Amino acid sequence: PYPEHTHEFIEINYMLRGECYQVVNGQKIHLKQGDILMMDVGCSHSISRLNEDDILVNLLFRDHNISFKFLNDIHREKSLVYDFLLNISLKNSNAQSFIIFPHNKDIRLTMDQMIEEHHFKRPFHTTVIQSYFNILLAKIMRYYPMPVKEINDPKQSLILDIIQDISRDYVDITLPDLARKYGYSENYLSSLIKKLTGKTFI
Repeated sequence: PYPEHTHEFIEINYMLRGECYQVVNGQKIHLKQGDILMMDVGCSHSISRLNEDDILVNLLFRDHNISFKFLNDIHREKSLVYDFLLNISLKNSNAQSFIIFPHNKDIRLTMDQMIEEHHFKRPFHTTVIQSYFNILLAKIMRYYPMPVKEINDPKQSLILDIIQDISRDYVDITLPDLARKYGYSENYLSSLIKKLTGKTFI
């Protein structure tokens, strides 16, 4: 058995073969073959002893692996998964600290391709894995949209647009440029960026 622990990462458990039992934030979970468990940063969990033929694969990634470009591209598809990932990227806490996705052949194919790239370490495997990771997240949202109650928060859309601008024009862009473009004061934008991303404009 693996004792209770937490990570400073987002963690995905993929039940490649067999089954396992876990306790996640005090809740008992049964993962069956092909199931995926996604956990937020700091989510506590323990894993019961696996049988000899069971294989559980861990995929650990940091919040910066979720690109704001990716989030911006899919932000129209409102879903629990989108909100989950956005909150992680913006350093906000999630009301639900984990999500389970039942077996899906298409998602399983992508997970298997990521594992293969990691195992064989062919040229450009890191780049390929990052690309597969975005595909994995997009497929999860495709097959498990899990709609949430619409919350019209203009700050969320604004911060995604601002981060896109900074990412695209980081060499020349200034805070006054952004303030003029979006019609807000420099002080307001500066504090909003800090509040929602945990980072200063600089």
